[in-house]
Amino acid sequence: MKRLIFLLSLLFFIFSMSFADNSTFFENGNNEYKKGDYSKALEYYGKAGRNISNWKIYFNMGNCYFKSDNFLKAKIYYLRALRLKPFDKSLRKNLEITNSKLGLKWKTDDEGFVEKVFLKIESFLSLNTISFFLLVSVIVFNFFFIRILLTGKNRFLLYAIFFSMIAMISLGGYHSYLVHKVKTHNIGVVKFDQSELLSGPGEGNTTLYNVVKGIKLKVLENSGEWVYVSASDTIAGWIKKSDMEII
Repeated sequence: MKRLIFLLSLLFFIFSMSFADNSTFFENGNNEYKKGDYSKALEYYGKAGRNISNWKIYFNMGNCYFKSDNFLKAKIYYLRALRLKPFDKSLRKNLEITNSKLGLKWKTDDEGFVEKVFLKIESFLSLNTISFFLLVSVIVFNFFFIRILLTGKNRFLLYAIFFSMIAMISLGGYHSYLVHKVKTHNIGVVKFDQSELLSGPGEGNTTLYNVVKGIKLKVLENSGEWVYVSASDTIAGWIKKSDMEII
């Protein structure tokens, strides 16, 4: 048991050290933000966000762009933060204000009950947290497995292996789900005024709608340099990928 405690302590130390530099960059960004040097703050936040998925980094980057009157970029980073923290009131309020600056109305997505439950869970358990506990469960499982090989079967070790295996499988499945979700980018923001939604993926197709800068679109399908998107239940069409910033 002492060996297990030592291994977990070592793991926690290594895990903490891996985020030390990121935390320093984040704090430096906060200091530059307080000074009003938003470009320098963005530089630090960009470095802090290279290895971790922290909604506060995206939120603060959105604030920097908002303070710099770049409302399009502010909305993009607020939406990135919203993917990680979907129920944060201050974030949603900032999005509402940013949309008003862009001449848009903020519409809250209507999630079902089950989706809201999962979003609540995800907002409390980040990918980094799950990664850490998954690694812990793997170490614990292997520790007890080696112990039972060396000392022989006993009830305590069998129970320990069983529960650590259940934890490892559950955390592994949830970790895979979160990784897939992080890598799935199905929301975009229009970058230019009067961008066209066409009837097909190509310049020669009919223009169905013109959409304004800053509007959020849901990505439904990809075809080369074109994406099929929807703005609502009744408005959909193909748009150039270069006309959108994918969230």
